[in-house]
Amino acid sequence: MNKWKFKILSLIVFIIVALIWWYYPVLISKYTGLVEQEKLGQWGDTYGGLNTIFTGLAMVGAFFALYTGNKERNSRQFEDHFFQQLNSIRDIIAGISLFKGTVKYRIYPSKNYPEKYKIYKINIPGDISGRIVFVTLRDNFILENIARHSNGNIGKYEDFYKEFLHRVLSHYFRAIYTTIKYVDSSDILNKEQKIFYIHMLRAQISSDELFFLFYSGLSRWGIEKFKPLIEKYSFFEHLQNEISSTDLIKYKKSAYGDNKEICNAYDEQQKNQRLLKNKQA
Repeated sequence: MNKWKFKILSLIVFIIVALIWWYYPVLISKYTGLVEQEKLGQWGDTYGGLNTIFTGLAMVGAFFALYTGNKERNSRQFEDHFFQQLNSIRDIIAGISLFKGTVKYRIYPSKNYPEKYKIYKINIPGDISGRIVFVTLRDNFILENIARHSNGNIGKYEDFYKEFLHRVLSHYFRAIYTTIKYVDSSDILNKEQKIFYIHMLRAQISSDELFFLFYSGLSRWGIEKFKPLIEKYSFFEHLQNEISSTDLIKYKKSAYGDNKEICNAYDEQQKNQRLLKNKQA
């Protein structure tokens, strides 16, 4: 209940109580006949019962005010903590950095032959920090439509993360997950309010960040807990259509919200997979 509704309701209750108090003797006299002079004392005594009722109403009002106050206080505490987490994410992004030089990491195309790895390089032309780090990393992580990896692009990402990326972005991923989980687990927010706060978080995230969050959710570190939250809150509604369609359908379609371009690619890939299964059958 917002403040204006509460004020209007309080005014209505006050008017009703005042009218009852004012007309109570008239009503009593009308229905009991207590109008004679010698019975005026009895008339006054009738207020005793009314006082009891008002005392009970006052207690109810006090409990209601206490409940409303606690609810508003909890809402303020939630908002304060939520915005602290947003600030923490901004600080984490600002603190991410890469230094001039060449970074090497290994990709293991086959789990059966781990000794046959490939060396990949990231050439960093100068010291960089903040969101430009995501741009640089994204430019150096090449997706393959026919992925040369036993687990496709997801396996390639997992190797990239294990070999190098965790040193740069692990605390960022944890902060994003923790913030979404904090909103989702709140017992003072309704469904619409949770969506509002998740979308507020989503608005702070760049397309290059979404790219890595996409594969983080499908990796073995995110598929159990992070992926369901992504699907629940349409977290990839603003994802750029640069992901392989075979990877898109590894999330539920709800993950993409009203993103028509990606949803069309999603439907097309599902259709192709059904046709392929029918041919194989």
